[in-house]
Amino acid sequence: MKQEASLRTLPMEGLALRELVMQGNGKDAEVRVVSADGRRFCFEVGGGSLRIAMRGTVLTEVHSLDDVSLRVRYTAEHLVLARARIHYPGSEAE
Repeated sequence: MKQEASLRTLPMEGLALRELVMQGNGKDAEVRVVSADGRRFCFEVGGGSLRIAMRGTVLTEVHSLDDVSLRVRYTAEHLVLARARIHYPGSEAE
């Protein structure tokens, strides 16, 4: 029996960031977050979608990794991850 994915708030919500980087293609991608104090977080985004909304002045760099993959890097003087949620199919204990 397939378990429904629930929307979960990630513990990095509200974190001051140094950068947010997404790389990959439409089927397989990775999100890397570097906090202002140097902590690093990484998670996969496979076959799904990711929404990013920015306010203020944000530098966006786009680099081609190969014929089908891109790297998108967001940086700013004051960059805060206001909302971080993910659809996760596991139980609350996982």
